[in-house]
Amino acid sequence: MHLCSLCKNRRVTSQASEAIRTPGLRDRKRLETRARIEDAAVSLVLTEGLEHVTVQAISERADVSPRTFFNYFDSKDAAILGMRNASMVTALVGEFLEQDEHEDPIESVVALLLFIFDVPSTRLLIREDRMELLRRHPELLAAQFEQFTQTKHQVSATVRQILTRHAGTLVPAGDIASVASVTLAMCGMAVQIAVGDLAKEHTHAEVDQIHERAVRLVRTTARSSL
Repeated sequence: MHLCSLCKNRRVTSQASEAIRTPGLRDRKRLETRARIEDAAVSLVLTEGLEHVTVQAISERADVSPRTFFNYFDSKDAAILGMRNASMVTALVGEFLEQDEHEDPIESVVALLLFIFDVPSTRLLIREDRMELLRRHPELLAAQFEQFTQTKHQVSATVRQILTRHAGTLVPAGDIASVASVTLAMCGMAVQIAVGDLAKEHTHAEVDQIHERAVRLVRTTARSSL
């Protein structure tokens, strides 16, 4: 019942992927390095195949050392999908909470997940390339879900903060922890399904499309469970 209540407020007031500040020189260099690694990983897998690409090859293509690679990504699959490592998530959730203006907690949680796992790139078409890789290698979705599991503790705390904003209105204060766990599980699975569905449809998926479809899945599931 509480989850269904969370789904009633539907107005979106901001884009989760907007930056909250103009990055300085150091931040820009970090962004550029991370984007270069991503670009190298995706390009190599497209041409060489997933099983033939190594961290060493990605590092050489991106002109960084393997040690630098692991400062940004925990694995080859993480670089291919643009998933931040656990150390970056802590800072990102703080940024998200500062900028988030969604009035619907379901929309906030889905936006949080997309914000954490979506990284800028040097190529505008990299999302299309990633969708193509997901079509070729659906096992990458399992890697994405594994990464989500590894950062679940940090993300769960953030979801509780989001729901705390609605304590006493949509969510009874005593139920926040339980509702947060269910909400995160449903939103995480909805994002995974939305990405997979769009990949199968050969659709060029923007963040907003994934967000909209995932939120709709959560709401439909909540209503049908009553």
